[in-house]
Amino acid sequence: MGLYLIEYKQDRNVVLGVKDQQDGAAAVLRKKDTPLRCVLGDLNFDTGAITLNSGGGNLTVGTDRVAPDALLSLKVYNPAIQSQRWEVLKSPGFILSLPDNSLCIDNKTRGTSDGNPVWLFKFNGSPAQQ
Repeated sequence: MGLYLIEYKQDRNVVLGVKDQQDGAAAVLRKKDTPLRCVLGDLNFDTGAITLNSGGGNLTVGTDRVAPDALLSLKVYNPAIQSQRWEVLKSPGFILSLPDNSLCIDNKTRGTSDGNPVWLFKFNGSPAQQ
């Protein structure tokens, strides 16, 4: 495990974050100067979990369903739930869904504004997925 700010390649001033530190809070793009409690994550390469550091490992990035256009949010971490697991080594620079590597974490509409939604989308290598 390690602490990470997951930067958006198209704009290095934008990172993967959350709207709030609670179960169900939307995963969104945040400006890099956002308080670390909403953007700093732990990445566990063994389990594939991306947990919010300020959540003490109890809140993870996940989705309600593993399907295109499924919005990401914080979930109470459960290692048995596949929709909370991610693959970061198979295609460096991209975060793929572990249960379905054809899906990737994607910046909806390629917007770079603070609060822009993040979802699962078919892997295509676009800037919105890096």
